Amino acid sequence: MEESSLRIIAATMMLLTSLIGITFNLTIAISLFAKFRLNSGFLVICMVKSMANNIICAGCLVWPVPITYLNFYYLPEFYNVLAGQIIGWFAWSYSPTTQILLAGNRVMAVYFPQSYHAKYKYSPNRIFLSFIFVLSITISIPGFMNGCSFVFQLELISWVPESTICSSRLSLFFTHFAFSMSFISNTFNVIVFLKLVSDAKTAKVSSVQHLNRQRRNRRMLFQSVCQDLIIAVDTFNTTYAWSFYPALWFQFLVCSYSRILARTLEGLVMILINESIREAIRTKVFMKTKQKNISETPATSTLASHSKNIVASNRLFSVRINH
Repeated sequence: MEESSLRIIAATMMLLTSLIGITFNLTIAISLFAKFRLNSGFLVICMVKSMANNIICAGCLVWPVPITYLNFYYLPEFYNVLAGQIIGWFAWSYSPTTQILLAGNRVMAVYFPQSYHAKYKYSPNRIFLSFIFVLSITISIPGFMNGCSFVFQLELISWVPESTICSSRLSLFFTHFAFSMSFISNTFNVIVFLKLVSDAKTAKVSSVQHLNRQRRNRRMLFQSVCQDLIIAVDTFNTTYAWSFYPALWFQFLVCSYSRILARTLEGLVMILINESIREAIRTKVFMKTKQKNISETPATSTLASHSKNIVASNRLFSVRINH
């Protein structure tokens, strides 16, 4: 494939995937923000995570997509450095740390439900999210130093650290940081999984509320695991997989497209798995209310069944008396 054709294909792939990613994540952010005060800690984390994903997808639309189409940098070098800190170092630090919050939120929910549902003057999740945001920005600042940047290299159609000792050290730091956060997050996921399995084995008779809570915890755990896997694969692509094959199209896929695709898939996972997010989108974005069918509830279903049996018995009794 000719290089010019590959650039057009690469730019189009980034453009379409970024637009889809913005659609997914912006829809999540708007729907959850509309009822921000009512959201659980888990949904607040999902909302903030979707906002960060939007920044990354929008950043790709503003910088890599147009310069790949144009085949030249349309703004000074500083803007390449700025985009690299937002899409590169910031994303590498923010995504894994918010995953720890998602997994930690589930640990609190299943092991310490009373503390989890308690009312706090200052929400712990929001305090931690603020801390993580400040931390991610702080550790991204060294990338603005001369020779320490993470930039979009037009010749490779890829995000790469500069060929300097400073950039190499920063890249190594963020690699270890991302994988360490992923390890902690997945450890939390395993702990939650073991607790859910234990509860399922020991519980003999459970209330409908307890069963619904268990089902919700399983789905949220599954969501957390899926997002952890997406981030781990993206981190592996941008740190190790690029060295497997030198072809330009492969470098583009693992060092550039993987980053956008990961944020798009995260939005898709949140929508497909999380019922609360889907309900928020339906009510706050599409302005539709859920039609409740009373026959679906266990109590009304049982009551209806008993009523039918009583009516049938009365009819049989009436027939016997008449005869």
